[in-house]
Amino acid sequence: MTKSRFPYDLIIFDLDGTLTDSKLGITRSVQHALAHFDITIDNLDDLTHFIGPPLRDSFIEAFGFDDEQILTATRVYRERYGAVGLLENEVFPLTSNLLQAANATGATLAVASTKGEPYVHRILEHFGLDHHFAVMGGADHDRSIHTKADVITRVLAELPGPLNPTRTIMIGDREHDVFGARHHGIETISVRYGYARPGELEAAKPCAIAETMEDLAALLGLKLAPVST
Repeated sequence: MTKSRFPYDLIIFDLDGTLTDSKLGITRSVQHALAHFDITIDNLDDLTHFIGPPLRDSFIEAFGFDDEQILTATRVYRERYGAVGLLENEVFPLTSNLLQAANATGATLAVASTKGEPYVHRILEHFGLDHHFAVMGGADHDRSIHTKADVITRVLAELPGPLNPTRTIMIGDREHDVFGARHHGIETISVRYGYARPGELEAAKPCAIAETMEDLAALLGLKLAPVST
């Protein structure tokens, strides 16, 4: 049998800012949580740094919350996010085409997100994207799965066979994707159209940076079908 020329056996995708534009749901839910502490943030753009990293890390970095405040803020955030914020979300226009093209190569596709795993499943199922993925992994605080590296560990454990890092790629929009994948010896293609801060991706040093989803497809060696109108 002739071996496929496609360079990857496994493609691991981040979710927020990579496959879907989740800005409104996340930032409005963070805004709601901060209001519980009488912290008012009117401009949602000032909260986009919450998109991607674990909530705990963002509350500490931005507001210096202690453990008790983090528990409360996370609970209040989830009250809104689980009810309405989850689906204040849009699939990027080329996401379905990209996933179809990636599936057609015979590679295994997976999702690794630091949002709660039930949310990952609900979002992908709502948008009809779940069938593309062998594993849809997310955070699980009861099992001490918090960081991107933790979630990737959880995803890899569900896949058959040993990992070949040289034939695996992570796709994500934040430095946390790069660092989490690097922990496992996996390279990352970062996407500029997500929510990284200026200079963040360059400092993280992924193997490549895609400005658009078309660029991402080209870097992966995929041919996208035309978008239907």
